[in-house]
Amino acid sequence: MKKALIALSCLTLVFASCKKDKDEAADSSAITTQNIAGTYTYGSVTVKEDSNAPEDITDYWFDEPCAKDDQISLNVNGTVLFADAGVKCNPPGDDTGIWALTANNTKINIDGDELTIQSFDGKVLKVGETEIESGKTYTLTITLNKK
Repeated sequence: MKKALIALSCLTLVFASCKKDKDEAADSSAITTQNIAGTYTYGSVTVKEDSNAPEDITDYWFDEPCAKDDQISLNVNGTVLFADAGVKCNPPGDDTGIWALTANNTKINIDGDELTIQSFDGKVLKVGETEIESGKTYTLTITLNKK
């Protein structure tokens, strides 16, 4: 009987710890200041015109190869650090500023640029903006990868 109670207790602990892991994983993708905070590297930059397929404009967006490996650190205290990491530009692109979640956590304002949060899974943050120009709709998406 004692062995059965020990086995049952162990099973209860295993199931409880699995549930906790699932809850924590779900929470890490919630759009909160704590979850969004971190250091990011650039992934891709795409533009989509009307109903056409998105076009990768990463190389065009980063007109200098030294800028593509830069990092953006979004700190919990609302400060942002732009670090000229890897290959250094001349002059270096290091800078600081502020950031905040806005519009009920559907937008992010990074140093005055307000972008819509398109998705966040805890590791990859996709932000962008949509503009209507001359009857065409353009959607710019910037993918940031959390380190």
